Amino acid sequence: MSRIGTDGWIWTFGDGETSIELSPSHRYDEPGEYEVSLTMEVNGVTEGFLQTLTAIPEGKIEAPTIFTPNKD
Repeated sequence: MSRIGTDGWIWTFGDGETSIELSPSHRYDEPGEYEVSLTMEVNGVTEGFLQTLTAIPEGKIEAPTIFTPNKD
């Protein structure tokens, strides 16, 4: 757990990855459902939170490589 004074926390992202950052960001390699948990220790009391997230594939945007004002 990461610590500030006696308080600490750890995130688990459901894909084997973890973080001890207070506000992490995470990218999943595969779409699907993942259980994300946050375990915190505050003043000697441990609490946990669990949330199921759905990771979706990244969108693909196609744009023309050439622009002509006359659309020819």
